[in-house]
Amino acid sequence: MKKGCLFGCTGVLACCLVIIMLYVASNLIQKYREQQEILSVLRHEFRLAGYKGDVEILEYDKPLWISPNIHYRYKEKVDGQAMRFDGDLSWDEEERDLSSSIPTFEEGSIDGAAQMVAMWRQPEVKKKLQMMSTKFKKMETDDLSLERVDGEDISIHYTDDDKLDWSQVQEGRREIIADFKKNREADKPLNGYYNIDVPYYLEKRVLQVDIEFEWKVPSSYTSFDGADKLVKKFKKRVKMVDYSQFWDGYYRVNYYQRYSNGGTSSSLDTGLILEIKDGKLVRSFEDG
Repeated sequence: MKKGCLFGCTGVLACCLVIIMLYVASNLIQKYREQQEILSVLRHEFRLAGYKGDVEILEYDKPLWISPNIHYRYKEKVDGQAMRFDGDLSWDEEERDLSSSIPTFEEGSIDGAAQMVAMWRQPEVKKKLQMMSTKFKKMETDDLSLERVDGEDISIHYTDDDKLDWSQVQEGRREIIADFKKNREADKPLNGYYNIDVPYYLEKRVLQVDIEFEWKVPSSYTSFDGADKLVKKFKKRVKMVDYSQFWDGYYRVNYYQRYSNGGTSSSLDTGLILEIKDGKLVRSFEDG
């Protein structure tokens, strides 16, 4: 009797285990099919937008009762180097379509991962950024370390800048967008965002170089007096940099604080906007 009961329980457990395995396998198969469907649509949308490379799904997250979120990576080989950028999209399960748009040409806009990766990864531009990084690394001390030097567009009207004509910036934006369009029509790489004259648009204040530091400071520097001392020290170090080989334009130099107690400031602290002209620092003002 006991032996029969034991066999009966074992059989039930085995059946339950098989059911669970089939359920898990079914979900995995369903998830794979959904990912392949989304990937097919994603590749189609990129081709329609003018991109010539390939795209892959890095992460596929599907919370209960919420549309799936997709983290993707686009890759295209240009001038012998692999160019890539990442992005996030959501999938509309009812419409079986992407409910977010992929990076594409938009009137009045030059921001976005595609444009920034393409423009600032041209060989000569990369070489220049590396040179700038070498110069700014000379600012480093035991408490100050360089985190990155990269390019971006000027998306903020600096309130402390009394010499920047914002209408000229807007005109420059329209000009660079027209260049994007011409490049696309000429079937140039990365949807037309690659072959852009970066020094020209840096000088026209459409683009800027962004430099970021980490500063290890005592916990006391959370006070207003401490922060003021920090800014004064930072300004002195910035003036010591050799700008003789820099392109004309704006350079945003900022830092975030890492306190001695292990904490960090929640965001980038007040930094400086540097104006470089003919290889010289002609003026600077706080980014406030």
